[in-house]
Amino acid sequence: KPSASLVIGIALALSATAVALQLLEERGDMGTPYGGRAFAVLLFQDISVVAILALMPLVASSGTGGGDGWLLSALQSTGTVGAAILAVVLVGRYGLNPFFGLLAASGAREVMTAAALLVVLGTAMLMEHVGLSMAMGAFLAGVLLAESNFRHQLEADIEPFRGLLLGLFFMAIGMSLDLGVLLREWLVILIAVPLVMAIKAAIIYGLCRAFATPHDVSVRTALVLPQGGEFGFVMFSSAVAFGIFDGQTSSILIAIVTLSMALTPISVALGPLLYDDDKPEQMDEDFAGADRGADVLMVGFSRFGQVASQILLS
Repeated sequence: KPSASLVIGIALALSATAVALQLLEERGDMGTPYGGRAFAVLLFQDISVVAILALMPLVASSGTGGGDGWLLSALQSTGTVGAAILAVVLVGRYGLNPFFGLLAASGAREVMTAAALLVVLGTAMLMEHVGLSMAMGAFLAGVLLAESNFRHQLEADIEPFRGLLLGLFFMAIGMSLDLGVLLREWLVILIAVPLVMAIKAAIIYGLCRAFATPHDVSVRTALVLPQGGEFGFVMFSSAVAFGIFDGQTSSILIAIVTLSMALTPISVALGPLLYDDDKPEQMDEDFAGADRGADVLMVGFSRFGQVASQILLS
């Protein structure tokens, strides 16, 4: 069905933010040109998932093609999801800073951590109530918390739990893999996993080159993003719930995405065979005109630099 093909294509086009960023951080490549491009792609994909999942009821209804009221029902479902997302964004944009300001006045760091978890769980439950996934709600809450004035304190408070939560994430991925499907459809999966990764890598490389990116940077970017994404699991579950395809197809797709994640370190390790690894990567920096019309020149924009810049801007 066209609707099933559309959902599968979009889901497989997404890359795994948790896997790719972990590899970039372990290799110390977040500040390199290819690390910046990979992060930009991942960020855009994560943001686009909000619109994709909101339109899922419309895609499901168009695939059925029956009934006079299918379009109205689909538009109502899409409108409900869109209204819920808009409400979360508005509340987070205008309500989080005053809320955390009151909590910060108490001086108890535990209260701030508990409030952050409450925001995440509340948003996740709201998204599940309107027909989306809890993962989407958690992602929205994370984006809103990252835009608050207390993001640095919240990040420092949650940092000790980061490794534990990341471990639980990978455990959940492993537990979602149906070994029975893996044994029954091993030939399909064996062909599909390298094929999907090769096609994605080729497309990413071509797009990078089309935007005047050097060969080495394009290859590195393509080899770190060929896997399927974690939001693909959410899309597959939603597709089964909306009747776009059956659970057997979903299990095969989950196996393909999971194995592609596991093979990503191997694809990154193959990089030196395709580019000159001995040549140091140079950052493109241009400070022309930085001394005109500015009272302060700030070099470096880490966490401390961001705090200092907020003081200067205010």
